[in-house]
Amino acid sequence: MNQKHTAIYLKILLFFAFICLLGWSIFLIREKLLSNAKDMGIHLAQSYADEEENRIDIYSMLLSLGAASLQEGIDHGETDEQLHTRLSDYSSQLEQLLHTSIIDPYGVINGKIVAAVPWEGDKDYDYASAEWYRKAVEAEGDVVYTNAYPDAITGESMVTLSKALSRTGDVLAFDIMLDSFHVHQNKASLPLKSSYYLFDANNNLMYASGDSSLDSEKNNVYLARLASYIRQGNLTESSTTITGIDGTRQCVYYSEMSNGWLSVITIPISIILQDGWDNTILLITFFCLILTVTTGIILIRGYFNDKKMRQISETIQILGDS
Repeated sequence: MNQKHTAIYLKILLFFAFICLLGWSIFLIREKLLSNAKDMGIHLAQSYADEEENRIDIYSMLLSLGAASLQEGIDHGETDEQLHTRLSDYSSQLEQLLHTSIIDPYGVINGKIVAAVPWEGDKDYDYASAEWYRKAVEAEGDVVYTNAYPDAITGESMVTLSKALSRTGDVLAFDIMLDSFHVHQNKASLPLKSSYYLFDANNNLMYASGDSSLDSEKNNVYLARLASYIRQGNLTESSTTITGIDGTRQCVYYSEMSNGWLSVITIPISIILQDGWDNTILLITFFCLILTVTTGIILIRGYFNDKKMRQISETIQILGDS
């Protein structure tokens, strides 16, 4: 192999090394952007989860105060009417404190429903089989809360916090409609075109905010798939995406709360990659491909031209020798 051939092969090797280095650099930059976005998204999801935990703690504290007040009335031998008045007064105090009516307090006292706002059919209500009642009795004084469920009277989705009182079987409960659960919005701001979802332990959607619309059966299928993928651990990698409601690829970041609820943030990958980074990569790849093909054609033509010139030179030399 002469020096000319060696130089050609060296140029080819350097060219392909440059292409590989360029592609690897682009890949590393993309992965770094996605990794940084994952750290930010998880931190944001954790921030929202902390706010949800604080919200529950506040409602739990209010429930404990109400339970203490109701227990005081029971200890003083107050009648059902007096206990009803006590609960009504406490409900009014909660409304003033929260600047809105979002909590409906009621209790099971001595086997009967005593409510701040009595509802029709409360005498026939089977409270003993209700999740909030059974959990409270089993917790023996700790505050418990249910997952989202339809209200037996209105059919609206709600959660219930409950706490057992001193006497066995007595329980105080707070009903909170999901539409009112987040009357005070989360403080952390979402990135552009992002969405926030709160799922309970049974993957029921409790709350959503952000860019997504949630009005169709298609959206319900998407939300069920989103929660299921998270529970199954299919969305842990920074580059893993899920197809969103609008058909765009969404990166998913989440944090699981102590009660099994999920705080979920979705961000379009186009926003993370600065609106078209993937398209830029495709353009650069296409350019490199064209450059590779062009260079290959030039090198091949040069090789054959060089071979032809050598043949001509050898022929002339033979003729000269003759």
